[in-house]
This record gives sequence, C-alpha cells and structure tokens, in this order.
Amino acid sequence: MKEGFHLENIKIEHEFDVYLESLDRLVSCPSVIDESGDKPFGKGINDALDTVLDIAKSWGYRTFKSEDGMYGYAEVGDSDIMMGVLGHVDVVSVGDVSKWTFDPFKVTLHEGMLYGRGVQDDKGPVLANMFALKLLLDAGKTLKHTVRFIFGTDEESQWRCMDSYKKHERLPDYGITPDADFPLVQVEKGTVSFLITDLLNRGEFLEGGVSGNAVPNAARTKHSPELIDALKQKNTPFEVQDDYLIVQGVAAHASTPEQGKNAIVKLIQAKKEIGELSPLEAFIDDLYSYPIFDRFYDNVSGYLTHNIGIVRTEDTLKYATLDIRYPVSFEKFEIVSLVEKYASKHNLKVETKGGLPSIQLSEKSEVFRKLYEAYQEVTGDLKTKPLKIGGATYARAMPNIVAYGMLLPGAPMTMHQVDESISVDDVKTAIKIYATAFDKLVF
Repeated sequence: MKEGFHLENIKIEHEFDVYLESLDRLVSCPSVIDESGDKPFGKGINDALDTVLDIAKSWGYRTFKSEDGMYGYAEVGDSDIMMGVLGHVDVVSVGDVSKWTFDPFKVTLHEGMLYGRGVQDDKGPVLANMFALKLLLDAGKTLKHTVRFIFGTDEESQWRCMDSYKKHERLPDYGITPDADFPLVQVEKGTVSFLITDLLNRGEFLEGGVSGNAVPNAARTKHSPELIDALKQKNTPFEVQDDYLIVQGVAAHASTPEQGKNAIVKLIQAKKEIGELSPLEAFIDDLYSYPIFDRFYDNVSGYLTHNIGIVRTEDTLKYATLDIRYPVSFEKFEIVSLVEKYASKHNLKVETKGGLPSIQLSEKSEVFRKLYEAYQEVTGDLKTKPLKIGGATYARAMPNIVAYGMLLPGAPMTMHQVDESISVDDVKTAIKIYATAFDKLVF
C-alpha cells in the first residue's frame, strides 16, 4: 500500500448510512426491461439511470446522460488516461413477489443482511465503487487518472447500452466491472443463446420461467392425478392451484445452473414417467438425460453448462429458451451445430439469438496484478486464485476491463433469485478492497 495512505483514514463506518440511503433510492426503481413505452428499455430503467446520476452528482461527480437514454456516466479527474468502472442499473424480474420475504424494491436490513433486487447484481456494487472513490477524495487524495463510472441499462438483455456507448464515447484505457466475484476473473466462457420453437404447437400446456439467464423456480401444467403420483415418487415439490399443477424448483443464475433446481426440467421428467412427451419436451429431456455436451471440456475453464430458462405456450406455437456457456477452447459454431442436430430430430426450429466470445486475461498485466494485490491486502486471503466463470460481464464489452467483485469467496450468490441479498460486512469489505484498488491505480 502506498506510503502515507492508511485505509483506516477513510470513514466507511461513519458514512455507511449515506451508502445505504442511496442504495435504497436506487433499488426502489423497478428497473426491469419493458420496451412497450417511449423509453428505450422502459420507465423503470430510465428512472434508475436518472437516480444513479443524481446520486453521483450529489457525491461530487460530473454526470452525463446520453441523448438516446441508453447509458450515462459519472466521472472525476482531468487526465488523458481514463479508468472505467462499468456497471448496470437494470435488473431481472423478481418473479412471484409473494415468494419474497421482504419487498424486492426496497432495501431491507435484517440480521446483518441487505435484501432487495439489485443489492448484489448490480446496483449495490455500482454504488460501492462510487462510494469507495468518494471516500478517498474526501480524505484529500489527488487523482492522477480520470475515473469514469459507466452505467449500462440493458446488461440483462442484449447490451445495446454498451453498443451505443462505444459508438458515441471514448473508451477507457483500462478498468473494472464489479459484476462478478473476488478476487478477480481471469477467464469467462463463451456464451450463446437459442430460441427453440415448435411451430405446430404439439403437446399439452406447459410453461415456466421468467428469464432466459436464470434457472426457473416454477413451472406449471394442467392438473392430473397421474402426474401428481409421478411427482410424489420423485419427491419433487409441487402445489395445486385451481386446474393447474405448479412444480417448484430453486432459482439460480444461468451461468451456475448446478446451484439451482430447474422446475421446467423436473416437471418434464415427471411427465416422462406417465406418457409420451411433446417434441419440445422431448428435446429438453434429451439435453438433461443424455451426455450430449460432455465432450465440451478443457482444463482452463471446465465444462459446458446449459439452462432451459423459459417455456411458453402461445396460441399457435410453443417455445423455449436455451442458454449455453462453453469452454474457451471451443467455438460457437460447434455448439450451434449440435443444438440444431438434436432439435431437427424433433422437427423444431432453432434460432440463435445472441452470444459472446470467451475471454482470457493475462495475469502478467499491471492492472491485473494490482487488483489482485488489493484484494489480498484487505482480506489476507493468499490462497484463492483468479477465477474462471460462465457468467458474461462487461469485461467483454471493452478492451482491458477486468471483472472484479463484489461477491466474496464463500458468500452465497443470490443474484437473479428470490430474496437477493448480501451481508453488510461483505459490502464494507468490498468497499475497502475497491478503495485500495483505486489507490493503487489512479492516485
């Protein structure tokens, strides 16, 4: 740590209420995508962007909102060298609000935990970074580099906010995105998503899921005694509501599907026990019952993961979304070819809806090294190595960006889940890590 700087000189405890009050303001904006109105991604997201810019301005930063309303930024400093901090203010749907213990659009402090949609992904981390730099500036430190906090609004969907930013604005020379885990991320798997459609709408009613990049925690179909028996035999949780049978799962991020229990898959596996599956259901069952993707493995980034996030029944078609994260040694076309092969077996239509190439960062870079050092100095953890993840962060949006926190090792990942939360102690630790990193990089 630089001579003359002492972490205890920054007033985290004294001013933490400022962070909490600001986080509550930001979380209270229901910033779930809605493209039906006159704002690019809906009123809630626009309100969240305006709110984070207002918070930044009150903390002493210069602010800017794009003409198209897709992004904004807050910055401080006048150097030609710019550090970027890329975050987002949009969130995924909260699903069934009745399943939440606390109001998802309000920050609730309960037994040392902060609850609310976005406290972990990504409103809490965005504000933690701005707050950490504010504390250093308030302590009298002088910047040598400009720092720009770039606020995205479409991260949970198509990243159109980043496309707009790159078209109109200067790119940072280096930076971080606080939308992952500590100590820092070295490898991100490639991603590709699909829309699988049965244009003939074959089979019975079945639907579930709220987001393509989340493991669904509920799925429903028409009630039948035989299906109830099959679910009971498999010890699968369910409930009956009117004419519908609702299977319960456990939500998780699509990049870590093993941490959840896919309600759609559980329901299809039970249906398989009592009769023939529809073509779309049979395709989904193939993905989860056979080692279709087992060959997609490397020592750098591990195994391919896949997730059926949504199934819907419309008047004339049935469709499902498929999210895949694949190792760095493979190419997107290999995944697409295999999915098309199995879909054609069931006469289903496949549309590739998007994807991102994998990235692998050099641990020899100065920025990478200093970020790692900051984490180690604050936590004393010298054992945890740089991470390889399936998640897609803004590290892929611009060159020289590192995914950095703010989830600490061993902490539960609740992003995209009911009762999203993070501990107060972990937030304070993260702020200390970010303050130390800023000190190493921009002062």
